[in-house]
Amino acid sequence: MLVCPELLRRLNAFGFLDTDANPGIHEDPFTGQIIEVTKEERNDHGLMLKNDCSFLVLSCGSIEKLKEIQRYTGWIDVPFIADNDFSISSSLYLNIQDAEIMPAILFIDEDLRVETVAAGRMVGLYKERELLMYLAPRRTKAELTSTWFLMQADRLIQQLNVVEIFPMNHILPLEIFDTVFRNLPLTDLAAVGAVSKSFRSIVSFILKDTIRKQKSKMGTHFGGVYNWGEIKSAPELQQNANYLALTKVANFVVLFP
Repeated sequence: MLVCPELLRRLNAFGFLDTDANPGIHEDPFTGQIIEVTKEERNDHGLMLKNDCSFLVLSCGSIEKLKEIQRYTGWIDVPFIADNDFSISSSLYLNIQDAEIMPAILFIDEDLRVETVAAGRMVGLYKERELLMYLAPRRTKAELTSTWFLMQADRLIQQLNVVEIFPMNHILPLEIFDTVFRNLPLTDLAAVGAVSKSFRSIVSFILKDTIRKQKSKMGTHFGGVYNWGEIKSAPELQQNANYLALTKVANFVVLFP
């Protein structure tokens, strides 16, 4: 992020930090404009700002000047990078005649792809809304995907509950097979379950246990109410949902004769 300090303070008002005496309120020192953010908005926006992205602040200026901005905004724990030779900003095509850096909000994903969220800034127009509008669809998609897979997981558990328990006619005790099977890739368990009815019983138990544990890690957010465990970032939520998608192998298990 290439910023002026007021963008950072405005993001605080939207829920990133509670550093001001009046959380949810930002007064523009240049225009006198006051914005007020409701508690519900702070909860929703803060969820995205705190969990769905990490910030880096790129600027030119002395180290002491950047530290002063950190103290002024409360962004003490956020890395500030002094790009005085414009080497970083030029690689992002944001330097202006090698004399200054164009204000902008950039998003860099896990594959180091760079997207421009907003470019340019002026007094009273800090582009915080553009950032929130960029993050919101990512959160919504992750939560909707997660919700669907949670419903599918419940359905699979119900299906696995009907798998009959068959006695083990093997020399090794049940606990040995359970330990060995748990170290197999999830996608291989269906093949193991096809070996015998007793193996199918063990595999069904392992799948149910795996699904329940993964469900507890999801952490989703609906209408300001947090449930299903701890709150997760959108990428982590999506990763957990993708993992739950692998429980489709349980469909093969319950269909075995």
